[in-house]
Amino acid sequence: MAVIDRAAHNEWIVQYFDLNYPALRWMWTNNKSLALHFGYWDESTHTDYEAQLNTNRQLAQRAGLQSGQHILDAGCGIGGSAVWLAETYDVQVLGITLSQEQVRHATENAKKRGVSALARFDQQDFTDIKAEDASFDIVWALESASCALDKREFLSEVFRVLRPGGRLVLSDGFRRARAYEQDEEDLLKRFLFGWAIPDLVTPDEFTAAMKVAGFENIQFENVTEHAEPSMRRLYKISLWSAPVARFLGKLKLMSPITVQCAEASYDQYQAFRRGLCLYGFVSASKPVDR
Repeated sequence: MAVIDRAAHNEWIVQYFDLNYPALRWMWTNNKSLALHFGYWDESTHTDYEAQLNTNRQLAQRAGLQSGQHILDAGCGIGGSAVWLAETYDVQVLGITLSQEQVRHATENAKKRGVSALARFDQQDFTDIKAEDASFDIVWALESASCALDKREFLSEVFRVLRPGGRLVLSDGFRRARAYEQDEEDLLKRFLFGWAIPDLVTPDEFTAAMKVAGFENIQFENVTEHAEPSMRRLYKISLWSAPVARFLGKLKLMSPITVQCAEASYDQYQAFRRGLCLYGFVSASKPVDR
């Protein structure tokens, strides 16, 4: 699918998540984590789902969360982080996503976990947030910023809605360099296209854009080795799911977007193993005088 403009891009994102939800829900997450993201593995981690919750814990530590704060979960998926934040820190969370189906799933998940009063969800574009200036103490973005067509627009809008002294915390994939050999670029493009990601930026490009947006105290941490077991798990799933998806796609029993997602699950591991990508945590704050 060629991305022509913002509307086409946003529709691509929605189709990707809506069509792939059944497979992701079955193969990747459970009712505890509700996570559509990679995990953070350390010496105390024993299961994939513990690792996914560890990613939440790692970001929460960097956010310096306090009870009663207002959090924006920018790209909230099916509500996993928002529900966990509400349960763990007694904070008010607004989760936003382009997908109305994800809003529905997230709302149901919050109700099931008894946090509907704390976690609510809305269909919104995080480059055009329907909130007044300085509305949130924390903006949380877990593997969602990479989906932005223009990362600078995402950062500018996040800066606008943060209160002075507020913090942005995120985890995501990044390319290690701007240009690679043609075969490496081709591999990277297959991986990103299959996951509806327009492109990855380098850490330097992203942190430079953060400075332009106005952020300070910017910290970038390469945590690829902690995410690698999740990448490897997805790769192992792809060894059987990609051939099955291709077969069903030829029979017109599976959408091309779902086939591409399965194939990209193989390509993502190859891209990381070849050193084309890394996985990082980013945190920053809005100056108190802004």
